[in-house]
Amino acid sequence: MSTSLFGGTAEIMFHEFSDAAELEAFYVGQYAARIHLKQPPPDTPAVMSAYRLKLGALEITEQRRYVEMATESERDDAYVVCLVTVGDLFFEQRGVEIEATADRGAVFQPTAGPVWVRTPARSTTGALIVSQWTLVAQLELLLDRPISTTLTLAPALDLRTGSGRSWIRLLTLLTGAMHDSDANHAFLRPIVAEPLCQALLTGLLLTADHRYADELARPAAACRPRHVKIAIDLIRAHPEQPHTTASLARAAGVSVRNLQQGFRRHLGTTPTTYLHHVRLTNAHDDLHSGRVATVSEAAQRWGLVH
Repeated sequence: MSTSLFGGTAEIMFHEFSDAAELEAFYVGQYAARIHLKQPPPDTPAVMSAYRLKLGALEITEQRRYVEMATESERDDAYVVCLVTVGDLFFEQRGVEIEATADRGAVFQPTAGPVWVRTPARSTTGALIVSQWTLVAQLELLLDRPISTTLTLAPALDLRTGSGRSWIRLLTLLTGAMHDSDANHAFLRPIVAEPLCQALLTGLLLTADHRYADELARPAAACRPRHVKIAIDLIRAHPEQPHTTASLARAAGVSVRNLQQGFRRHLGTTPTTYLHHVRLTNAHDDLHSGRVATVSEAAQRWGLVH
């Protein structure tokens, strides 16, 4: 599946907000979220400062808050992993409350309803924001098959384990690039950023608890039959072509029934469903990276009829 997480552009941004109205407008515009602030003391130089690193489909943030703040968000398109460096972070979604610490992150689910995040004054927090389709695409890449259900991550992320500690170290490397004055930082080059983005998402999927965690931990499945591999390679190489189960079976040198059985046994799906999924993933990638301007253009390019 030819999915690129890194769209070829990297951007580091720094923001400093001196009043509540300015910060409120920022949260509405960037994160579709509402904020509530306590009145800052008279000697407070700023309300909040924030670094943001955008790497293709990922955004990494570091926010230093100088006043007590509550955030309410209902966005349904992204996972947000909330982390703490200084102070506390209290997270609530669908009745589940979590206190994020240096050893425990909090995960905002895109399909679980509104979320509240509360932080005290003089706190420093970070976040990894990744679109829902991007994380699902990475999981499918690791499993080498489509998934048919919503990916739900556990609301708490254990950062004390080996995988959790390794994931935090990798995230810290990327966070450090935000504070580097070198505009040509190696992490911002596509040849470096792409594998780092892949590694960061893979590490998150290996660290978080979800229904596919055990499958990811198991050794890779045995090699697929040659005819299934031929069909998969054809679909991945040219998903825009008018493939049918019959044409794929002819190319693989087997009957339609044998190809269908092979896909069900080794991928848990059908050739046509697999083809549609690859096309949809490529269309998502084109829209995100800006290679196409409209949904209709993406659909036409990849042979999607709806």
